[in-house]
Amino acid sequence: MSETRQEPAPPKPVAVRDEDSAGFFDGAAQGILMLQHCSRCGAYSFTEGHHCPQCLTPVEWVKASGRGRIYSWTLNYQRLHPAYDADLPNLFGWVELEEGPMIITKLVDLEQDDLRPGMPVSVRFMADPGGESVPVFGPVLAGGGE
Repeated sequence: MSETRQEPAPPKPVAVRDEDSAGFFDGAAQGILMLQHCSRCGAYSFTEGHHCPQCLTPVEWVKASGRGRIYSWTLNYQRLHPAYDADLPNLFGWVELEEGPMIITKLVDLEQDDLRPGMPVSVRFMADPGGESVPVFGPVLAGGGE
């Protein structure tokens, strides 16, 4: 009789810090959500880059409020990576930040049945398997801040 050997789960993917994302991860390590801001037109952006997507002026990393509202959400049962099998299902949301940009993020400390469009949420941070802090969103904390 042959024994079935179960292979260990592969490691979870990790966030990759580079020169363009360093400002974001430096802020996250301090519990601060960072966005890129254009001093010329005032636009905020969640995507990393060197120039404003609106007017192409150089941008800088600035502290965001860490607050937003749920735009939409999904409870994910799909196996996206074998290392996350034990975490299924995952609740993900599309959050519109107070500053304007939208972010797709994991929702924590919330139940799908309690979610409503426009529901206020605030940022918190979780360490990924590589040790980088990454933003997730959950119910607004006491005091309404981050």
